[in-house]
Amino acid sequence: MPLRKPTRLVAVSVVTALAVSGSAAVASSVITSANIKNGTIQVKDLSKKARTSLKGKRGSPGPAGSAGPQGAAGPPGPVVLKYVVGPSVASSSVGQKYAATDCPAGFHVVGGGVVNSAGTPQTMDVNSSAPTDNNSDGVPDDGWFVDVDVLTANSVTIIPYAICSLANAVSREGARVAAKA
Repeated sequence: MPLRKPTRLVAVSVVTALAVSGSAAVASSVITSANIKNGTIQVKDLSKKARTSLKGKRGSPGPAGSAGPQGAAGPPGPVVLKYVVGPSVASSSVGQKYAATDCPAGFHVVGGGVVNSAGTPQTMDVNSSAPTDNNSDGVPDDGWFVDVDVLTANSVTIIPYAICSLANAVSREGARVAAKA
């Protein structure tokens, strides 16, 4: 008997049979926990929902740890400044006058100036106003002096002042000089 050409019905039946047998093969390869070796599934292999469900409530804090090592020293503290008003120099005559004041022991001058007690302009001109070296160590850090020209014969009082600090050291022209004890 000669072979006949397959009909459409036969072709559809063959395709359907193959599809069903493939699905059965897939269904027979479903993985269960019995198929998984302990320790082989990682958190990254789980779905986001499964990973979220693994998180529990936060526990109570553990004991405090031991103290760490000593840190580096901090910056120096606030500067101690003293405003020192020197002895007054009274004048009732026109001419050059000198006045000075010294810092207390252990302090170094950081600024200074002069006050005109007359309080009116044009009674004196300041010629010089500078730090002074009263102990001959070569560093002008001990006090403040002023040279003024008194311009009136009226009574004028020249009052020098110094701003002094508890500095550890004072330098001049790059040379570091240790503070006096």
